[in-house]
Amino acid sequence: MHEAPAFLPPGQKVGPYTIECVLGHGANGIAYLAHDRTLDRKVVLKEHYPQGLCARDADSHCLIPLDEDTESLFAESVNQFIREARLIASLEHPAIIRIHRVFSLSPTTCFYVMPLLEGGTLRDVIRSGKRIPPRTIISWLQTLVSTLDCLNQHHIVHLDIKPGNILFTGEGQPVLADFGTASLRPSHGTVNILAHSAYSAPELFTENTSPDIRADQYSLAACFYELITSYPWNTMSGKVGEAHAGELLASLAQKEKALRCISCLLVQNLSRKREERSLSPEAWLTGMDHALRSDRRRRLRSRIVTIAAVMLVTGGALTWGLYKTGVLTQETRKNPEDLLVEELLQEPEIAAFNRESREFHDYYSRMFLNLANKKEASVQKTLETINAARNAEELEQIRQTWRKQQELDNMTLLAAERVYAIKGKGLAQQYKHLTSPAWFQHWKQSHPGSCSDDVLPPSSPQFPQRIYPQPLHNPSYISESRLRINAASSNVTHALEKKAQEFGIYKTSYPDGTPRNPKISDKTDLGSPAQNNESFKLTR
Repeated sequence: MHEAPAFLPPGQKVGPYTIECVLGHGANGIAYLAHDRTLDRKVVLKEHYPQGLCARDADSHCLIPLDEDTESLFAESVNQFIREARLIASLEHPAIIRIHRVFSLSPTTCFYVMPLLEGGTLRDVIRSGKRIPPRTIISWLQTLVSTLDCLNQHHIVHLDIKPGNILFTGEGQPVLADFGTASLRPSHGTVNILAHSAYSAPELFTENTSPDIRADQYSLAACFYELITSYPWNTMSGKVGEAHAGELLASLAQKEKALRCISCLLVQNLSRKREERSLSPEAWLTGMDHALRSDRRRRLRSRIVTIAAVMLVTGGALTWGLYKTGVLTQETRKNPEDLLVEELLQEPEIAAFNRESREFHDYYSRMFLNLANKKEASVQKTLETINAARNAEELEQIRQTWRKQQELDNMTLLAAERVYAIKGKGLAQQYKHLTSPAWFQHWKQSHPGSCSDDVLPPSSPQFPQRIYPQPLHNPSYISESRLRINAASSNVTHALEKKAQEFGIYKTSYPDGTPRNPKISDKTDLGSPAQNNESFKLTR
């Protein structure tokens, strides 16, 4: 263990800032509460202080290397501190701590300035023991997983996510802070265990590890596990930690049923084997979205059943009494528009259109589902091939094969969307006359004595949807298929880049100027297929 760092004293002036007190310190830096004399506001001042590599000069308060052996390492750590500060400052995400300024007092003493967040930390929330509403917990988790997705897109891993590094704004929104150990997806090598906490992924404590974003997913899941269950988390507890994770579902079911929709994904990302976790934050977000929609449908069905049961019990006697007294009759139980809808649904042409619409959606929903399933299976095989690559030449061959397969898959998806658009437009055109006022007027004349006399034109804006419950435009299964296909494709792109880094080949450059090798083209990510802008609908 290294000795505690020598802190700057209160009242010490650092550029335009005055030190007030120490907020905390870690293996790579010290956080101070400071006063900005220029703007007259409180800020957080982060000083680069790698323990074990430097000491503070008593007179100048500047940092100096401990000895000649550590001088080069200390100089490199300063450069890395400045590069990473600039990179974090370039990120645009509301849940990532902002860096307003980076400056130096000497070649070896550097700082960056961050806003002061007065909402406390997640550690404070856990220690308070207060019940947090499930909706709030889910919202926090979604926000922070989207933050990891932003880091992953910029090839950054945080490596030190813990409750103390999750801050809150005055409005209660979570913000990820303390990027002192963050890195641009480092190549494999020994990880400094002193830079990590009890929430760090197991692979970070092994030698020659190459951390990726799944290490951050593990840490974030551990933080929320502790928030929900109140069990303290410690990765090094081994089987004890896994046992607690196994108890998560049971505890959630007993306490907060609303949290069951995220529990499975939390348990998945707490796996000690990183290959068993979500492939990416994007995949985690997609899984949460599907789970939340399913939970909403389940709760809606439950409410409908409950209301129906209550109405059946409490309203049965009243309804029978109204019938017996003649107050309630067949004519008064339903309004004219309801009766008109029933009549129109029996019309042969409308019934035929609704039947063909259902068959149309059944066919194409299966088609797009199969495309997504085939893409995910293909991606899984490609990921296995990438992991088995032994050199840069094999990796380049895999990349070229993947590009050809990607182009073929995109053409297949575009062709399917085109066929869907053509068939749908044809079906809509065939039955377009059903929604015209002329057809309705003709139907009214051919059905004298119908309830249409009271409902012309229909008064409810939902009237067409009641007659045609299967719309032919913008189906959800196409967008869901695109989402699954794009998520699977991005996993291959990330795997190619990660493997390229292991072989020492990079793209042209990262946002901070770090060189990349042109062997891996910037066009590896083909992106999502162009959306088909041709829409079709049944117009009135």
